[in-house]
Amino acid sequence: MQFNLSTEHITLGATDLQLMEEKMDRLEKMLHPPFIIDVRLSHDKHHRQGQVITCRFNIKQSGEVFHAERSSDTVQNAVDLTLAATKKELLKFQDKRKQGRAKNSR
Repeated sequence: MQFNLSTEHITLGATDLQLMEEKMDRLEKMLHPPFIIDVRLSHDKHHRQGQVITCRFNIKQSGEVFHAERSSDTVQNAVDLTLAATKKELLKFQDKRKQGRAKNSR
């Protein structure tokens, strides 16, 4: 799966990239081409929480934009949380779309 990745104050290892690609492949099943996925990972030091990794997904598909952002202590945890939030948003959109089609067909 193709996605645009940008990082800020963080360097990803080969394992992190491979795991991210595998997780993004699962997300692809919920999308309909053409779509664009922008992923941003940033590392920051919070004054109370210590090291914080923030992951942000922006997905553009069929004129719709889906956005999710989550923070955690590791790259993989941040990606997992953001992925779960994105899937939830996509499912909610698909349900609304199905309900709209059901109303129009009556």
